[in-house]
Amino acid sequence: MPDGQSSTSLLTRSRRLTDLARNRREGAENTENITRTNTALQELAKELTSLDASLKLYTFLVEKSIADDLSIDLTKAPRDLRDHIDHVGRPTPHLLHARRRDASKVRQTIDASASSSWANWSQERLNELPLSRMALLGPRKMLVDTTVRDMKQAASKPPTVAGVETFLSKFASVNTLFDELGPTSELDAVLAKFPCRLSDLSDADIILLRSHGIDSQISLRME
Repeated sequence: MPDGQSSTSLLTRSRRLTDLARNRREGAENTENITRTNTALQELAKELTSLDASLKLYTFLVEKSIADDLSIDLTKAPRDLRDHIDHVGRPTPHLLHARRRDASKVRQTIDASASSSWANWSQERLNELPLSRMALLGPRKMLVDTTVRDMKQAASKPPTVAGVETFLSKFASVNTLFDELGPTSELDAVLAKFPCRLSDLSDADIILLRSHGIDSQISLRME
């Protein structure tokens, strides 16, 4: 009889230990799943923050008539995630990673369109500047030259709100200086030839340049 009781006691303890091990294993699995879910949520939140910044920049570009509106459905992914939570329950890490990839693709599309629109628009503005009249600016020539160089650098970089605002301000400033030169004249036609060879200039062209004091800004070199 004592042997039977001992066997029963050992069997009971064995079952308890088995149940305890299973509960611990399930608890560890739940903890790991929660950790993976939280990590996926953090990554999704980070991507959504970046997407929000891209949307704000693109909206700014549209308001400045630099970019055109994009036809992107920004409601589908959040709606699908909400439907899953309402009908299935807590989203899995796999589902959250999928939603993060969706957000990333949308952000990349917006960023690419913003960069392309900015590059084209800023180059068009630079092309509008009558740079052939630089020689007529006198003492202000160096300042304008530096400003235009800064604008070209800004045009070659991805747009930012601060960068675009600075470009617009400098463009307006340079444009004003050129406008103050007054209407174009025959001198502008000569300046438009530069850079050129000496043989490209007529005697009348050289006399005209000298009469306006432009000859001191011209240097010659042998090829």
